[in-house]
This record gives sequence, C-alpha cells and structure tokens, in this order.
Amino acid sequence: MLPVVAKPRLPTIASRFRAKREPLSQQDYELIKANLKRYDTLLLAKVLRCTGLREAEVMRLTPELIVSEGPYTYILTIRGKKKLKEWERVPLHPEVATELVAYARRGGIKPGSPVFTCSKSTFQKHFRGAARLALGRDAHPHQLRKLYATDLINQGLPIAAASKLLGHEDVNTTLEWYYDLTQEQRHAINAKTRP
Repeated sequence: MLPVVAKPRLPTIASRFRAKREPLSQQDYELIKANLKRYDTLLLAKVLRCTGLREAEVMRLTPELIVSEGPYTYILTIRGKKKLKEWERVPLHPEVATELVAYARRGGIKPGSPVFTCSKSTFQKHFRGAARLALGRDAHPHQLRKLYATDLINQGLPIAAASKLLGHEDVNTTLEWYYDLTQEQRHAINAKTRP
C-alpha cells in the first residue's frame, strides 16, 4: 500500500498577487498611460486610478450611473462583496468625469449599455503590455487601486475613511492590503523607539 501524501497547497491568488507585484508609483502610472494605445483602455485606467474601484465595478458602469450633483460628479456602484447591497456614490475627478461623459455621448452609448465594451481580460492584456513597454515588468490594473489607497492614506485621510471609499466592510481589510508605512513614518518610529 502506498503512503498517503498530502497535496502541496498552492498559494492563493491573493498571496501570489502580493508576492509578485512591485507597487506602482505615480510615475509608473504616467509611463503606463503613455503606452496605452487605445483610448478606451486609457480612459478605463484613468477611472480606476482616480476612483479606487475594482475593475469589475467599472466594467458594469452604464451612462446613467454617472451622476452630477452641482459641481461634483459621482459613479454610482453596488459593491460586489458587501452583505447589504446599496448604491454608493464614488467621487470622480472633474477632468476624468468630463472625459468619461464625453466618451459615453460620443460613442452613442445607450442607457443600460456598458460604457466600456472591452472585456476585463482584454483590458488586463493591454495594461500588462503597456507596463512591459514602459517599466520592463508586469503590472496589473488592480495595482491602481493600491496606488489610490496609498495616496489617500499618505495624504492624511484616516484609515476608516479610506476604507469606506474603497468599499471595505472592515477597516482591517484596508490595513492588511493597502497600508504600508512610508519611509518618513519608519524613520519617525525608529527615532522615537531608539534609546
């Protein structure tokens, strides 16, 4: 009789993502943008960068979910992982809002139809290709979410507020995935803890 050998446990997608991906900087993002050849993929990257939404949330975007209230424009979305499914308003940068509305109008996109018609995998392929050209390494669009979250936290937004903007139910999720100490914070901690 052969001995029973436990199958090796494969790393989860999350652990592979965390282990392989070097964080994107704003400069990296600008270089990737310059190498995105299709306007729809460029605009999709801009929306991801300035909202922190997940790719799937932006892929579900239809023209009627882009709403203006006075000088502000929002994307209405229902977060996929939340227990209570409620519409949330996600603020949109004014320049990106103008581009997004113009793109939807110019393309004659009807209510109920997706604003972005490329598939998630097609967008990821274009994004990875642009990253390889610009940076000489792979990058994934989800890294724009991390860049957004890191910027919020580094600019002094409380973790709880950043967590809400990212659509997390639990602040610990934000802390686990998106909070990295900056060099300045590390130096400050070292200075305070040294005898």
